[in-house]
Amino acid sequence: QQRAFQFDLQTYLILIPCIMIASIGLSGAFYVIRRLSWGEGISVASHFFQGIKMNFLPFLWSSLFAGVSLFLVLANIGIYNNMPEIHIAWRIIGIAVSVIQFVLLFSMLIFLTTQAVTYKLKTWALIKNSFLFAIALLPTNLIMLILSAIPVVLLMILPTFISVFGYLLFALIGFSYIILLWTVYAHWAY
Repeated sequence: QQRAFQFDLQTYLILIPCIMIASIGLSGAFYVIRRLSWGEGISVASHFFQGIKMNFLPFLWSSLFAGVSLFLVLANIGIYNNMPEIHIAWRIIGIAVSVIQFVLLFSMLIFLTTQAVTYKLKTWALIKNSFLFAIALLPTNLIMLILSAIPVVLLMILPTFISVFGYLLFALIGFSYIILLWTVYAHWAY
């Protein structure tokens, strides 16, 4: 059980740089979707790479925080499940705190990513504005996070033989769905 937990921790740590690498592509995708939602003309490949060139840095460091946040949630769940000597109340409190910080960070990411491709703000202005939007619009942020998590949850509960097609479908349109949902919602909030 200890070896399995150590393997899981290593997997969670490897996820952090993988999420950061994926965020470079997401910076281009957010830029393309922003242009589409504003009705501007696009050349997908040209604007995708232009979006990466202009916005990769805010996406890179925000994905670092997202990866660390995900690591903390998964590690806390694993730690508290592997340590039965810790009182159940402390386990619940520890997991609840890590889940709350994860939800708050992802609420901030909705606005941080869309602001990064829309406005030319400095790093601290992006963080401050995103935090204020995340707190002020918390109930609707939770609804948007639930709506954007639906495809992922469906992939987790589908039977294995169907989930293969689900993963393919998610790779084709899942990210675009989430990006479009976050973009339209964030621009409504702005």
